[in-house]
Amino acid sequence: MTETADVIVVGGGIVGCSAAYHLAAAGAGRVVLLERAERLGTGSTGACAGGFRYQFSSEINVRLSQASIPMILRFSEEHGIPVDAWQDGYLFLFRGERAWADAVATAERQRALGVEVELLAPEEAAALVPGISLDGVVGATFGPRDGIADPSGLTEGYATLARRAGAEIRTGVEVTALREAGGRIRGVETSAGAFEVGVVVNAAGAWAGRLTATVGLELPLEPLPRHVVTTGPFPGVPERRTLVIDAETGFYLHREGPGVLMGMGSARERPSFDLAPDERFLVEGLLPTAVRVFPPLEGAGL
Repeated sequence: MTETADVIVVGGGIVGCSAAYHLAAAGAGRVVLLERAERLGTGSTGACAGGFRYQFSSEINVRLSQASIPMILRFSEEHGIPVDAWQDGYLFLFRGERAWADAVATAERQRALGVEVELLAPEEAAALVPGISLDGVVGATFGPRDGIADPSGLTEGYATLARRAGAEIRTGVEVTALREAGGRIRGVETSAGAFEVGVVVNAAGAWAGRLTATVGLELPLEPLPRHVVTTGPFPGVPERRTLVIDAETGFYLHREGPGVLMGMGSARERPSFDLAPDERFLVEGLLPTAVRVFPPLEGAGL
């Protein structure tokens, strides 16, 4: 059986749920969100660190943050749905004079765009997050209005709003292909049947390129698996929820529950949908870097 819809949203992560809500609230007609998993927010959204920040090097990302972060911070007040969010800042650590000079120049560009960013001496950075190693650190940048939010709570919040606005959300339904006719997308094929549709919003995240490939369109997008690890409680766990990033290695951490959440990219990473953990990288790469950047982690259990 073929159904009809004005808008199909593919993907039930934070982007898809937000799109479904805003489209339905704007009167876009019949809006249907399709998510292949049995629950919302189980892809990239469910595995993210939850950070939001103004500290970007490109103007477009800064502008997008200036438009979107207030939506996160006002969400509970505007919609009456509780979502946890903390503005304890992003702290970038820079090792080496050249890296620091580039960071200072970037901070000046950010300030010109209206971003609040502070340049800190190493000792000031350590005062913000006691326990970080200052070995080789020349300086740090701190965005006091950056922070972290609960990605699951925000996703479910937008899903609730989307339903209230009249959107339909179906889980366990995979969109397998797009239908094209006359140079336009006219429908979608799914595991539960087909839709004729006016507009398709491709919010499939890392899988978005696979979907557009079904009509011969190539997206400049690659899936890069990353490792995210959480710990239990340990002596010296940060009190603040400041997200700390070691610019040299890309390692990051922030307070999560009684421990911390941390992650880092790998020099061996390649485009892949394989989500199996790279145990060698964890043992030889991420964990030693974690202890170098934040020595109290040596006493943490994973």
